[in-house]
Amino acid sequence: LSEVAPTPSFYNHVLSCWSRSTDSNAEIEAKTLLERMSLPLETYARPDVFSYNNLLNLHANRGNVDKAEALLKKMDEPDHTIPPDAYSYTIVMNAFQKKFTTSGSERDMKDPTKAEELLSRL
Repeated sequence: LSEVAPTPSFYNHVLSCWSRSTDSNAEIEAKTLLERMSLPLETYARPDVFSYNNLLNLHANRGNVDKAEALLKKMDEPDHTIPPDAYSYTIVMNAFQKKFTTSGSERDMKDPTKAEELLSRL
C-alpha cells in the first residue's frame, strides 16, 4: 500500500460522503478536508472542480442556499484557481428552485431572479 498515493478522486469520494451526511459536523469536516487538499504538502491531491461541487452540494442539500451562492461567487472570482463549471451553476440553481417551491408562503420571490442571474453568467 505504500505505493498508493491519495488522488483528488479519493478525496472527492470522501467529500461526496460528507455532502450527503446528516452529521451536524459534516460542513466543518468537508471544509477541513478541502483546506487540507489545498496545503502545499498535499501534492497528490489538489482540489478540483469536483471537490468544490461536493461542497456546493453539501450546502444545497442542507438548504443553505446563501452559502452555496457565496461559494459559487468565490469560485467565479478571477483570482480563484478553480473556476466553476456548468454543474456548479446547476447545483446552485437547483437549490434556489427547491427553496422556492418548498418554502410555501415564506418563499423568497427573488429566488427565480437569482437563478436567472446565474444562468446569464454561464
